[in-house]
Amino acid sequence: MGNNMDWKQIGYFEKNRDGKFITVNEQYLEDLGYDNDKLITGRLENQIIELKPFYDRFYAIGERTACITRGVSIQKELRYIHDKGASPVITTRKYVNLSHARIIGFYFKLRKNAISWDGKVITIHNYFKPITISPLNFYVLTLKCHGLTNQEIEKRTHRAGSSIRSIIQNIYATFEVFDFIQLASYFHKGNWLNEKSLQILENQFNAQQRQNNNTCFLSSAKV
Repeated sequence: MGNNMDWKQIGYFEKNRDGKFITVNEQYLEDLGYDNDKLITGRLENQIIELKPFYDRFYAIGERTACITRGVSIQKELRYIHDKGASPVITTRKYVNLSHARIIGFYFKLRKNAISWDGKVITIHNYFKPITISPLNFYVLTLKCHGLTNQEIEKRTHRAGSSIRSIIQNIYATFEVFDFIQLASYFHKGNWLNEKSLQILENQFNAQQRQNNNTCFLSSAKV
């Protein structure tokens, strides 16, 4: 995941087995208001004055979760941003069994406008890169992130199984995540389903449902 990350918006970090920073990128430094990574590397998060207030409540939990599961932890957190103060972010931490590192991770800042709509496609902003997606694909994504099976989605969308499978593969490729558990975590924590996106789905698919019902009624009437 992350081949097409917008690195100007992403804070990246690596930590060793002692929980100390090995490396951070320029955005991580810039967000803290630092210009030298030597002020970060070799230190724990709770030894950095700007991060210490959030350590026990957020960072330690995310790191411990990644370690205990030997996998990926995705957390909605607060992080100090030097020109904004405490700001909401989503942080992804991955456990890695490397000689020099135990945790690699990145965070991106959350926007008030999680999505936008140009009348044709939805753009998701609360992600590590902007994602443009059709209303149908977003509807399938929404249903999958709420635990529906492919067969249930076929009935809801009136699409063939092959069409749903194709949409799901497209979603995987677009988001660069091949696990709906992880993708659902970004979906819910990033507030992708909100007043605006609900209105889009209602306008698109309630009208379609009424049309399908009318078609079925007319077909039965002819018989």
